[in-house]
Amino acid sequence: MTFVHDNGDERATPPTEGTLHDGRTVSGIQPDDLALLAECGWHPVTPTPRPDDTDTTTHDRTVTEIDGTWTVTWTKRDRTADEMAPPEPDRVAALEAQNAALIADLSKATTLAQVRAAATKAADLA
Repeated sequence: MTFVHDNGDERATPPTEGTLHDGRTVSGIQPDDLALLAECGWHPVTPTPRPDDTDTTTHDRTVTEIDGTWTVTWTKRDRTADEMAPPEPDRVAALEAQNAALIADLSKATTLAQVRAAATKAADLA
């Protein structure tokens, strides 16, 4: 569950400290103390499933207050030309070559150190 602040900031976990509307600072807030979190401007966000995209449309995520409940909303929009453009052939070829090199390195690995080295090499190439 995510939390959203009155100012629009969003975070994955509830804060353990905050500032009350009168300016006083509070620390040691428990994650389930939703009343105190709300007094500090933080609210839990109710997730909603993301609709499926199509070849020509996608969905943008926003958090909206609906009848006092902060909820994830999805707004359908047309994909941009860049989003609909096929991947560049050179980039695809480079990724395929990197994947092939990683698979080759992993197929030869006989020790954990060799597996780690192959993973590190792949991460460096990405």
